[in-house]
Amino acid sequence: MKQAHELRALEQPTVREIKLTFIALMLRHDGRAAERLERAAEDGHTVLEWVDDHRSFASANEPTVDCLEESLGALRERAEQMAPALRDRSLEAGERIELRRALAEAANCIQAGD
Repeated sequence: MKQAHELRALEQPTVREIKLTFIALMLRHDGRAAERLERAAEDGHTVLEWVDDHRSFASANEPTVDCLEESLGALRERAEQMAPALRDRSLEAGERIELRRALAEAANCIQAGD
């Protein structure tokens, strides 16, 4: 039970940054979206490091952990690819939609485990 609380505490900042990234994207505040996206990716990486350090917990919660690993890993990749384009305002409409979809998937995965 303690480990579940630890994980939830690590996930909260990630969800917050994901939501703030989504809002910034919708408002077309691309510089702010890039910053928030990178923070979300960093926070997500912290979650994944915790999971790696607690393999017995991960094994007992495999579906949730698989979802986290997949969605947060994808979010990190998107951040690396898309943050520079957001900063120079060259992110295309299709990429913007793809990023919003990745943000939604990551947030849903985290919140589904709650």
